[in-house]
Amino acid sequence: MNDSYVNDYTPPAQSSDAPVASPQTVQPEAKADELLEDQNIFFLLGVADGTDSEKSQFLDDLQQVIWEDFLENDVSLLILDSEHQKLTELIGPSTANLSIETQEKIIEYLEEIIPDLEEIMVDKAVRLKADLMRERVESLKSIHMNDAAKLEAVLQASSQMNEGMWATAARTLNSL
Repeated sequence: MNDSYVNDYTPPAQSSDAPVASPQTVQPEAKADELLEDQNIFFLLGVADGTDSEKSQFLDDLQQVIWEDFLENDVSLLILDSEHQKLTELIGPSTANLSIETQEKIIEYLEEIIPDLEEIMVDKAVRLKADLMRERVESLKSIHMNDAAKLEAVLQASSQMNEGMWATAARTLNSL
């Protein structure tokens, strides 16, 4: 089968007048060890030396912020009016200071009607991590505005974050 079309095919010669498409440069995806969702929040914020009690309280507070934001801003976009009415009955007058028991009932209800609830909440947590890192950078810019070397490191960390290099950015900031 040496006479097949594939073996005999010769591509047409390119005319020197025809424009040559330049290859697209695609930024490689961040390495797995740089992904924001894989970074320890305490390392990102430069407070890894906090006590276990402080860390636990901070995580509880973050979880509460995410939960309240979800209930106030997102849930109504994800459920029907009739479902929202039942949710409102479960929540009561305010989303703040809900008992653990009430929160568990709400979660059970929402898991029934929102199949990807956990994924949504994880995504909100990752976005909050990014926001906290951006706030850290802005704060450090203000603090180091009169120290060119440190300001350059902060700007470098900001650039690293924009490139998806979250662990590298945190190391840069933590070295200050």
